[in-house]
Amino acid sequence: MSLSAQQAAAALAQIDATTHRAQVQRGYRGGGGILMMWSVLWALGYLGMAWLPPAMVSVAWFALAILGTGLSLHLARGGSRVSGPGLWRLAAGAGFCMVFVTAIVVLAEPRDPAFVVALPGLFVGLVYAAAGVFAAPRYLVIAGYVLAVTVVGFLGFRAALPYWMAASCLGLLLGGYWLRRG
Repeated sequence: MSLSAQQAAAALAQIDATTHRAQVQRGYRGGGGILMMWSVLWALGYLGMAWLPPAMVSVAWFALAILGTGLSLHLARGGSRVSGPGLWRLAAGAGFCMVFVTAIVVLAEPRDPAFVVALPGLFVGLVYAAAGVFAAPRYLVIAGYVLAVTVVGFLGFRAALPYWMAASCLGLLLGGYWLRRG
């Protein structure tokens, strides 16, 4: 029995679709662990915003960002998911994100400390939205959560915003678990 050109093309398309779904699921499993790790680091960063002297907050966030980036690269490499150029792209992207957010704070010179507290959540929501649109749709749900809790906290709980944002990291921890489960 021979296959027609259309049947062969349909079979190849099905194989491609299955391969893509498997890659996305593998990415969710790896990304879920990374999100869980970041949720703990972000909670620590937000609590640092509430407890540390203002001069130490930037140092604490920078240290947490460096630690998180290093751990993310380690976790991504652990399952042979990322190597070579892919690893450099992740490192360069993380570095660019750190510089970008820092530049916003330096250039905007915000007078409202709540803006500085909300900025990481807004930026992370944007990054997850891009990941959801271009690669893995589940990240759109996480992006929506991050953006919603940031805006609700900013508008409704400004006086306690660092605590609100730290508590909202529990939702990110659960989101990471949801991603890991595939």
